Amino acid sequence: TLSSIIQDEQDRVARALGKKNSEELQQTVLNKIMNRVDQSMASDDINNDNNIDNTNTHTRIGLMQAVLPLLGGATRAYTHVQGFLGSLFNADLRKARRNNTPAVNIARVLKTLVYVHGLQLFDGISNVDPHPGNVLVMPDGRLGLLDYGMVTRMDDSELDLMTDIVGALVKKDKTRVASLYTKGGYQATYRGKQIKDPNILYRFATLHFDKLDFSDLELECGTKKDFIQILSRTTETQVPSWTEGTRRLSALMLGTAAQAARPLALSRAWEPIARRSYERRRQEGKQE
Repeated sequence: TLSSIIQDEQDRVARALGKKNSEELQQTVLNKIMNRVDQSMASDDINNDNNIDNTNTHTRIGLMQAVLPLLGGATRAYTHVQGFLGSLFNADLRKARRNNTPAVNIARVLKTLVYVHGLQLFDGISNVDPHPGNVLVMPDGRLGLLDYGMVTRMDDSELDLMTDIVGALVKKDKTRVASLYTKGGYQATYRGKQIKDPNILYRFATLHFDKLDFSDLELECGTKKDFIQILSRTTETQVPSWTEGTRRLSALMLGTAAQAARPLALSRAWEPIARRSYERRRQEGKQE
């Protein structure tokens, strides 16, 4: 499976960095991430005199549980070993040629995985549980996709909306993305107030449709905010179905890519697929 292939590479990278195995390396990095989250939240509590009720506390815990696996999945990216991965692959390729066996190009596998799920997603039905254990890498390089027990379905209006969103993300049009999210029914509050700042909505959309980005955020008023603080204080009050399924799919795609230290931008891969799908639906509508 893709999971075992990534695990094997992780173990070799960990040993090269002086760790016993990938679990030790991941724990080291995860501890640093957890400390970063704790510092952000502690700083936010000190700078805010408002009491937090139990409901919001539960929401914070739920959000952090959702976010931390993604941060933990970025372990390999934090180690800055992309160059070393290149030498590893070249060594694997030389060994494979000597043994007359295929070497696995993980970057190519990930791009194929993203492409295939983009085709499914913008065709209106997609598997939303493509974790690495559900992906077989065949000897000839093809992928075997397992377990379609969890899928998301989209109608044409939702597909049109998502097509507009990925197009706006590619163009980095924050105002357009925020407008589309609001139009699509997504609503959230920050400290009990409705989120209207396009920079926040754009960053949410980025996590749902494009890439992992937990860097500081500059608001419309010019204030810089710790994005983890924003997440920890945000309560989603309305999550449309088109968001729910897509962000789960994206989280697994991005988490797997980050775990393999080969970051991807989903919107750039999906935008041409979405556009072709949109044109096909329009032509089919004319024929009817």
